[in-house]
Amino acid sequence: MMAKNKTQKTVQLLSSIGLLLATLPTVLKDYIFIPDFFRGFFAGIGLAVMIGGLIWQKKQANSGAAKANGTESF
Repeated sequence: MMAKNKTQKTVQLLSSIGLLLATLPTVLKDYIFIPDFFRGFFAGIGLAVMIGGLIWQKKQANSGAAKANGTESF
C-alpha cells in the first residue's frame, strides 16, 4: 500500500513539474525576454517529463493489474 501511494505522489510530482516547465516560459515572455531556443527547450523538457510520468503511471497500473490477476511474468 505504501509503495502505491509513493508512486502516485511521484507521478503527480512529475506531471506538475512537466506542466510548469511547459507553460512557464510562455507566461513569462510577456514580462521578460526569453530567447526562442530556451522557450522551446523548456517546453520540450516539460512535455517529456509529463509523458514520462504518464508512462510510469500506466506501467504501474498494468503491473498492479497483473499482480491482481496472477498473470505477472518474471
